[in-house]
Amino acid sequence: MKKLLKLLTAGLMIGAVAFGVSQLKKQDSVRVEASPLTKRVWMKNSITEYWDKDGAATAIHYWGGSQGTTYPGVLVRWDNNNQKCYYDLPNDVTHYMFTRVSGDGKEYWGAETNDLSYDDSVGKYYDLSGPIAWDGAKTPGSLVSFAPVTTEVVADFAATIDTATE
Repeated sequence: MKKLLKLLTAGLMIGAVAFGVSQLKKQDSVRVEASPLTKRVWMKNSITEYWDKDGAATAIHYWGGSQGTTYPGVLVRWDNNNQKCYYDLPNDVTHYMFTRVSGDGKEYWGAETNDLSYDDSVGKYYDLSGPIAWDGAKTPGSLVSFAPVTTEVVADFAATIDTATE
């Protein structure tokens, strides 16, 4: 009986080792790089009566990193809680500008801001104050200190989380 238990134990140990070795080959590959991060820039349109006229929209054109946009850029997003538009830039982008585009974002509609530096924008929003400038001239604005409140997207998500103990 003891011999049978020893053989059975030895067989189980060998089987466990063989199973473990076979599972090593099946492990998923592990990513060593971090997920790409973004950095948020904000813009307040203080000249909506001119900039948004005729159904125009605001886009952002960015460059200076491993990724960039084709001019005139991509449409920005609106955050109702902060009453400003924003865009999450790829983490290595260094420069950007806001452009006036068609409502679908596909056509440049004649106005843009100066080139802006992300480093200068940290903790600030760009106040597009005008007057609007056309055909390659730069529409003026300035960077203003800013501490955003919780964005609408985050607030809506937080409201869906059940924090009650069960």
